[in-house]
Amino acid sequence: MIDFLEKQLMRRISSDQWIECRDRLNNLPPIWKMGNGIHIVTGYREACDVLANKKISSEFIRKLSDEALRFGRIDRVNRIIKNSFALRDGVEHLFLRELVAPIFLPKQLQTIFGKTEEDAKNLIDGALEKADSIDIVEVLARRLPILVNCQILGLPYSKQDELRLMIDALVAEIEFDPINRNETELLNLIDLIDSFKSKPVPRWLDPLVTALHQNRISELDFEATILLLMISGYGTATVGIGSSALNLFAQDQAFSKLKNGTYQTENFIYESLRLNPPVTLLSRSAAENLEIGDHAIPKNELILIHMGAACRDPNIFEDPHDFNPHRINKAQLIFGGGAHFCLGRLIGLHQIEASLRALLNYPLLIQAPIQNIAFHPYKIIQGPLSLPVKIDAQTMLT
Repeated sequence: MIDFLEKQLMRRISSDQWIECRDRLNNLPPIWKMGNGIHIVTGYREACDVLANKKISSEFIRKLSDEALRFGRIDRVNRIIKNSFALRDGVEHLFLRELVAPIFLPKQLQTIFGKTEEDAKNLIDGALEKADSIDIVEVLARRLPILVNCQILGLPYSKQDELRLMIDALVAEIEFDPINRNETELLNLIDLIDSFKSKPVPRWLDPLVTALHQNRISELDFEATILLLMISGYGTATVGIGSSALNLFAQDQAFSKLKNGTYQTENFIYESLRLNPPVTLLSRSAAENLEIGDHAIPKNELILIHMGAACRDPNIFEDPHDFNPHRINKAQLIFGGGAHFCLGRLIGLHQIEASLRALLNYPLLIQAPIQNIAFHPYKIIQGPLSLPVKIDAQTMLT
């Protein structure tokens, strides 16, 4: 069984294979060491302990960075990717988080939130004006986060298609995807990042730009932070919207139960993300010799947190494979923990909520059997690739 899991965890696999892999992970100890030397965490409590432990380092990216350097052909893009995903610990990391924290203050979020609800409705309305069937992932899940990014970066909506092409190229680079590589868009991305060094920016980005001009941060740190703002709220928000929307159709009477308040929207979202965490794997390394529970982890050895297994831990969640929005214990772990807890949690949650509220305004029927919905094939980001629905003409008539 362990040989099977190691092979499955270390290569791209299908959604069905992930289900089999996850089920087997749930039968293993909460932490165990694979033959390749990586410690894999499948227990919920243990995952929380790892993320909160100050002896755990986030500078795990060196292995991924080496892969990126072998894959990519644009040195500057490689350097920015490597620096942005290093997630360094300590004073420098805290300072960078402080610089971008103004983006997530309630006053700023209200500005973005107001547009998000309107944008979600407009995206669906615009698509349904052209046809009586739409793909929720393409129309909403992949487009709404781009509009939110435009809001955060101070870009006009007329730039949304350009920004999406750049971020898609970045995602392909990070996932070592040779089919969708686009060097032209990567170079355009570099030009856009450079433009923030001199042009007027939204007030919430002023601290970051000021720190660069005062030499309190390096140009590479500035570039990496802007890149993170672009990418971190795109892939995870996309799969979060897609997975939550899927449950509108996969769960019995979910439309009516959300509308009449039987299900609280936030609980519905958390339960959707628990069953399909947007980020399936989190990586860390031991900064020194340590123990988590009775499991020893030597210094510098890698730790892989399997979010899909941890969020279905039967010791924490009763009937862990069942969808139950009435659960008292939400899976907060889906937003990380410790020093790297997701700053954009509220923005992500609100995008999903705005999407669900917009979808509830329409009588929609899914066009494919739930079991046939294809999921993203990569290990780290998981979510439906498409979600085709159509207007229920009979309901419209009544």
